[in-house]
Amino acid sequence: MTGSEQLMLVAALQTSLEHDDAPPTGLDGPLESLWHVGKGNYERARKLLEPDFSKEAAWVRAHLHRRKGEHDEALEWYGKAGKDPSSDDVETEWSKIAVGLLLKL
Repeated sequence: MTGSEQLMLVAALQTSLEHDDAPPTGLDGPLESLWHVGKGNYERARKLLEPDFSKEAAWVRAHLHRRKGEHDEALEWYGKAGKDPSSDDVETEWSKIAVGLLLKL
């Protein structure tokens, strides 16, 4: 996937956050959960992640806790994800996670 294709997919996800009540068709797992985080549906995002013990899911959980202001929990999940804690603003981090997850597709 080229950089421009990645940017187009992230832009489509961000646009769907603004205009749609449900995630785009075909999203599942951590990417669907990330979409819900972007919508502010934290409880739905968390429930989608509960059965998933992957590093990708841990990365989304870290971001979720960071958005909720739960610093210690975020640090724990960054560690489980094998990621350094982000110093980016949450919107930039959301986009970076989206790209990272899309690369897994």
